[in-house]
Amino acid sequence: MSDKTLTRLNKALKIITDPAFLSSEGLGNETPFHIFDYPAQDEIQVREFVGNKLVSKITKNHTEIQLLQINLFKMITDYLKAEGYYDGVIDLQESGDEEALMEAFEGVLHSDTIADLIVDQQKDQASNLIFISGVGSCWNMIRLQSLLSILQSKLGNIPLVLFFPGTYTETGLMMFDEFEEDRYYRAFKLVP
Repeated sequence: MSDKTLTRLNKALKIITDPAFLSSEGLGNETPFHIFDYPAQDEIQVREFVGNKLVSKITKNHTEIQLLQINLFKMITDYLKAEGYYDGVIDLQESGDEEALMEAFEGVLHSDTIADLIVDQQKDQASNLIFISGVGSCWNMIRLQSLLSILQSKLGNIPLVLFFPGTYTETGLMMFDEFEEDRYYRAFKLVP
């Protein structure tokens, strides 16, 4: 992992554990959605840092924070298995027919369905902070812009941090610094 990414992750911990972060202080009436972007080549190390250090420090040292950590890829694959689509999707992927695979995802994976799964987990756990990771593994399965827009209306003032392998600017998301998502500009960059 680059020194810059590690420094930014340590800053993220300080920001997230500040009481002003949970209360969305200083955001006006904006939705408390934040994006932590990072170089895609740091994905494994960021995933390990978030899972092993960030989450454990928050849960151990900050009992006021009820954290819900979601791996979006795992959530999507669990959903596909539960609905009986998983084996068919794997067969399509192995066939190499990218167009058919994308059509299959469009037919069964809807942003509002995934948003409902996230909201249900948030309510079940009474969490007051949500981390979403694993987005790089499912970038071609679901539109992040659409998912985030739907979540904004459903989560209200619950802070959400999306760990994003790529770049987030005022104009949108660029997955892996190669694939531009639809325009999305409502979130705050967690650590500049």
